[in-house]
Parts: sequence; C-alpha cells; structure tokens
Amino acid sequence: MEKAKRFWAVQQNKVVYLAILIVFIVIGFAAPKGAESYGVWTLVPPVVMFLFVLTTRKILEGFLWGSFLAVFMKYKAQTLTVYNDKLIEQLSDPDNLSLIVIFMLFGCLIAVFEKSGVAAAFGEWASKKAKGGKMGLFITYLMTLLLSIDDYLSALTVGTCMTPVNDKFKTPREMNAMVLRTTAVPPCTLHPIGSWSIFIASLLVANHFAAPGKGMAEYMKMVPFLFYPIIIILVTLLAIIGIIPKIGPMKKAYARVAAGGSVSPEEIPEDETPEAADAVAAVAAEDVAQKPVKKPAKIINFFIPIIVLLASTIYFDMNIQMGLIVTVIVTAIVFIAQGIFNAEEYIETLLGGMKDMLMLTVLLIVSFVVSNSVDEIGFTEYIVGITGSKVSAALLPFLIFAAFSITEFLVSLNWALYIMAIPILIPLCEATGANPYLTIGALISAGIWGSNACFYSDAGIVVSASGKIDLYRHGISTIPYALIALVLSAGAYLAAGFIF
Repeated sequence: MEKAKRFWAVQQNKVVYLAILIVFIVIGFAAPKGAESYGVWTLVPPVVMFLFVLTTRKILEGFLWGSFLAVFMKYKAQTLTVYNDKLIEQLSDPDNLSLIVIFMLFGCLIAVFEKSGVAAAFGEWASKKAKGGKMGLFITYLMTLLLSIDDYLSALTVGTCMTPVNDKFKTPREMNAMVLRTTAVPPCTLHPIGSWSIFIASLLVANHFAAPGKGMAEYMKMVPFLFYPIIIILVTLLAIIGIIPKIGPMKKAYARVAAGGSVSPEEIPEDETPEAADAVAAVAAEDVAQKPVKKPAKIINFFIPIIVLLASTIYFDMNIQMGLIVTVIVTAIVFIAQGIFNAEEYIETLLGGMKDMLMLTVLLIVSFVVSNSVDEIGFTEYIVGITGSKVSAALLPFLIFAAFSITEFLVSLNWALYIMAIPILIPLCEATGANPYLTIGALISAGIWGSNACFYSDAGIVVSASGKIDLYRHGISTIPYALIALVLSAGAYLAAGFIF
C-alpha cells in the first residue's frame, strides 16, 4: 500500500511539473514582453500558484512558482536578474523590514513565554476558568477580540497561551486555529484603534476621499457595511457554541480526537515509529529533570508583558514594532529581577525565538515578491476594469466583493490590495453613482476574506505558528466556515446595493 502511494505521488509530481513547464513555454512565446497591460494573462500566475499549492501542499514552492511566472511574463530572459532585484527591493522596503522585525520580535516573546513557564502558568489559570472544550474556545475567542488592535498581536499572543489549554481539553488544533484566525483580523477593521482601520483611514486621506484629520471619521461610516468581518465573527461564535455543526475536515478532526488520536493533525513520519517517539520523549523528560528548577513563573508574569505591549503600542501611535521592543526590554528587567532568567539565558531565549520564526519569515519575504510581481503585470487594475465597466451602481458593491474575493483567495494581497484598488474605486463610484462607503466597504471585506481563507496569507502563517499546526491543514479546515460568511456577505452586498 505504501509503495503504491509513493508511486502515485511521484506520478502526480511529474504531471504537475510538466504542466508548469508547459505554462512557462506558452507564456514565453505568447505573452508580450514589457507590456503596460497584460489583460487576462494577469490571472495566470495566481491561478497556477493556487492550483500548485492545492495539488502538492507545498506552499513555499507555490509562492516561488507564482512569483517567477509573473516576473517571467514581463521580463522573459532577464527573469533571474529582475527576481533578484525584486528580492533586494522588497527586503529594503521600510514597511516590509518592519514587518519582518515584528515577526522576529513576536518569536522572541513567544519563546520567553514558553521557556519561562509563563504560558504554562497562564494555561493553568485559564484551564481553571474553562471547565470544558467549549469554554476554552470561548475564552480564546474573547481574548482575541479584546487584543484586536493588531491582528499579529492577538493571533500570536492568544495562540501561544491558549493552544496548550485547548490541547488539554482535547480540542483539535484545527478548531483552535480556526477561532484564532477568524477573530484576529476581522475585529481590527471594526473599531477606530485597529491597525487595519488606521491604515485604511490614512489611505482615504491620501486619496482625497477624506479631509486631513477626518480619515477615521469617514472610515467609521464604512464600518456598518463591513459585512464579512461582522458575519465571520458571529459564525465563529456559533461554531464554538455548536449551533453551526462541524463541517468537512473539521468534522474529521473531531472524529480523529474522539477515536483517541492526537489533537494535532500532523502524522508521525514514516521512519519514526511510536516506540521511537516514546524514546525521544523519555530522553527529553530526563533532560528536563536534570536541569535545576528555577523560580516558577506566576500568572502576573503573563499579564505584565501583555499590559506593557498594549500600553506601549498605543503610546507610540499604534506602532506595534515599538510596542514589542519596549515589551522585550521591560520583560527582561522584570524576569531577570525575579530570578526566572539570568541575562545570558534571556538572550539565548530571544535568539531561539528568532530561529523558530525563520521558515515563516522566509514565507513572508517571498509573499512580498508575489504581491509586487502580480501587481506589476496589472492584476488589480484588470480586475477592477472588467468589474466596473458598464455596471450599474446597484450591482457595483456586490461585483467588487465577488471579484476581489476570488482574487484574494488566489493570492492574498492584504494591505497592498487597498493601496492599489482604493484610488481606482473612488472615481469609479463617482462615475457610476454607486455608494462609495458601501463599495469601499465591499473591497475591505474582500481583503478580510482573503486574509481568512487564502492558504498562504500572512494571517495563516502567523496562526499556524502560534497554533502549532501545519499551514495547509489549518487552511483546508477553516475554509468551510469562511465560505458560510462569504455567501451571507455576498447576499448582503447584493441587497444593500439596491437599498443604499
């Protein structure tokens, strides 16, 4: 049976790579070089990337093929040189560098939480409050909402602390990750101090939709029209309560745990027997037992970094990077003074946390190149063009939501989507007479759907890290619930276009 599986896997890989080769040949001969606009050709790279990931489950490789294909389409023989330039360009971009630093700093904080015993202390405290699996998920849900000034802050902090708690109650990691992901980004768009809200409000000012100083006031008029963020938060709550049943892969995950399986969907590698795994665990336990017992962390040690992180982030005008730097410094002072770490151990823990984030950081860097490359061949402009041409004002919000929900599922551009599309949508709304608050709200909702549903969005990468779950398995088990919210939101935009 195993030999047959391997044989078919090899054959599948041959077919996939042959198909990619054919796509490159077709683009090499048929697609124009250096064109200003590529029309329908712009759909090829994201579609190929999505199909590759769906077929092979190799997300990083899918990123590479998608970005290479987009660069090859425009530059042909100069592809390698241009791709290298793009890597350097994206790594040199201040915003991207800041995001990488944030990722690394969160890795540091997660490592400190785990190694100090703070995460375990919080887990013990939370498990006393949670009397079962549903209550554990509900606490996860509430904490993520409460920390929603930034999606990374909420997903990484809550995931690190609550994943062990939910593990204790035998909640599948798929469900834990779904709750984290669907309540991390959406709330950031629903109140005036969310990182997404502040960013979009600044775009409204930059594009002269709002007067200087009035960006947030104009943005808040769009909040009632953010149907997807509102609906997915409600869908997640109903799934936790049990009103919405377990669906598809999530149902299988619960069946796996009920049958005595692991809360984690990852399978034991073929060359690692259960006996070998037990031996490794025994060695690890012996190693831990030989280490001197430090002063145990208390629950207050969890809340001190969280309070400092929130306060310093707000103090520095919602700059999460500055908030993290202050938090790492304050945590060092407090934990070293308490004898939980000495200075050398603390530095080693920070470096270990950065190392743990290395693979995810590589994914993030390549995702920057994907976004830039797809944008350069006119992907967003093409979608807006075919959506907005000869469309009635009433249908425009629905079509914008539908079109960009498809594209964001293929390749989640996140904030880049808003940077590219908002300057196009504002005059489009004026030309068609469509409600601009409803239409831009539909665009924002499409971006949030992409963050929730795209297999390789940065939100998925963050949640898979903090929820300790394979990115693909997390994505495939979350999609059914995101689809429920997507369909309901599409219906809401279709109706709202005729009402407002």
